[in-house]
Amino acid sequence: MALIAGAQDIAYGPGVYIPPVIGLGVGLIDGLGTQRVRTYREASLESLVMCVLLAVGVAPALGLPGVVTALFLMPSMALIVGFFSRNATGQRYSRPPAWLLAGTVALSVVIFAGDRIFTEAPSSVWILVATIALTQYSIPTVMFLSGRAAATWLEPRLRVYAQLTEYLRVMWIPIGGFAAGYLAIILVFAGFCGMLERFTPGAFNGGAEAGIGDWVSFSFFSALTPDYTSIKPTSAAARVLVGLQAVLSVGWALVVFAAVMSSIQPQLERIARRASR
Repeated sequence: MALIAGAQDIAYGPGVYIPPVIGLGVGLIDGLGTQRVRTYREASLESLVMCVLLAVGVAPALGLPGVVTALFLMPSMALIVGFFSRNATGQRYSRPPAWLLAGTVALSVVIFAGDRIFTEAPSSVWILVATIALTQYSIPTVMFLSGRAAATWLEPRLRVYAQLTEYLRVMWIPIGGFAAGYLAIILVFAGFCGMLERFTPGAFNGGAEAGIGDWVSFSFFSALTPDYTSIKPTSAAARVLVGLQAVLSVGWALVVFAAVMSSIQPQLERIARRASR
C-alpha cells in the first residue's frame, strides 16, 4: 500500500502497478495458508478480498481511478489463480466459469477502448495489445507464482514463531519492568538536564528555548547515541551529567537485563523441555 501511494506521481496510471501487487498479495495468501486454493470459486474469493483491501488502501492516494482499477482486476486475477491451482487429485482445472472469462475480456476491451477514445495520441494496435497482455496478465502471473513460491518456502520456517507464545507469556513482565526502569532513567535525566540549564544558563548549547519534550528527546538519544539532537552539553557539569546517564543506561542494559534473563531461565528451560516431548 505504501509503495503504491508513493508511486502515484509516476507517469503511468494505476493500471500498470496495481496488478502486480494484487498478484503478489494473492500468491502470498495462497502460499502461507493451511488450505491451498483448489477451485475457481476459492480463487475468486481470495482475489476479491485482495482487490477490495487494495482498493480501500489506495483510495486516499489514488482516488476513484485506483479503486476502480483494483476492483475491475478481480476476474483476471481469479482466472490466473484458478488456472495455476490444482484440485484434490493434483490436476489443474481446465474449464473456468464463463463469467470470469467474460469479465477478463471486458476489462481488456475497456482498456483498449479507453486508449483509443480518451488518449490524444493513441498507441498502435499491436503495442497496445502487447501492453495489455504484459501489464494485466503476464506480470501479475509472474508475481503470483513468485509470491506463492516464496510463501510456500517460508511457511514451515515461520512455524517456529508459534512456539514463542509461551516464552512471551513468561518474559513480558520482567521485560516490561526492564523497559519501565530504562524509561525512568530517561525521564529523570531529562529533568536533571533541564534543571541544570535553567539554573545555569548556557550549560547546554541550544537549551535556552528547549521545552520538556526537547529535554526528553535529548535524554533518550543521549542514552543511545550522541550527536543526534540540536542540544549539546557545553559546561563541565553538563558533560558529567550526560556521561553519568550513559554509564547508568549501559549498566541497566547489561547488568539488570542479564539478571532478569537469569531469573526466568529455569522457566524457559521447562518450556523447552515440554516442547521437545
